[in-house]
Amino acid sequence: MVEQGVRPSNPSEAHSLALAVGRFRAANGCESSAHLDLEGISRFWENRASGGRVFTLAVEVEVQVACLEADLQILLRTQRSDHAPRLLPDAALDAQLVRFRANSNIILRYRAIWDKLLGLYVLLCEPAEYEQFLSAKSRRKKFAQLMRRNQGMGAEGLAAICQALERFDALYRTGEAHGTGSTRIWVSDRTNGPNSRQAGIMWAWNDLNHVLKSLAPTLLGQGAP
Repeated sequence: MVEQGVRPSNPSEAHSLALAVGRFRAANGCESSAHLDLEGISRFWENRASGGRVFTLAVEVEVQVACLEADLQILLRTQRSDHAPRLLPDAALDAQLVRFRANSNIILRYRAIWDKLLGLYVLLCEPAEYEQFLSAKSRRKKFAQLMRRNQGMGAEGLAAICQALERFDALYRTGEAHGTGSTRIWVSDRTNGPNSRQAGIMWAWNDLNHVLKSLAPTLLGQGAP
């Protein structure tokens, strides 16, 4: 019996949660393979400094990424419906609301995941600065400052992350989180080409996926960030 559920506190509970996340992914049409080895991360960091924080962030990232993937599947299904015969007005509006909900979920969850990933990098490279990172007005800018000072990340990788976040914030997050909404303007657009706002949501996943794959072995003690 797993008492902690989505709050595992040891490798055994981490293993059970990882299996549950795999089942969740499969049930929602996502790839069932995990990005982060929660059981392995739990074992590696169990008796290390900052281990509790690293493991907590890793769990949050893995669970939130699974939810993000599920929302992306909803978007894919609504995009496929755009190529079907034109829907009746009520059905079209219903589909737009489904897409609107998925977009809003993705935008806010995507950026929350990135903040946690930046926090993981700070814990790996500058653990003494983690509290300052958390309290910074802009965690993205604080992260860049710390990584440049520490040189714990290559200049090219750091620039790629900062550019991806700046672009996403400008196109999606600022309007959705602090403005009047960024998705209602284009959620009804049926011309979702590769350069459309809707397609940009999908392309953003590639940036996140790349960082997840590169960070995963580091969290197991295999190489530098």
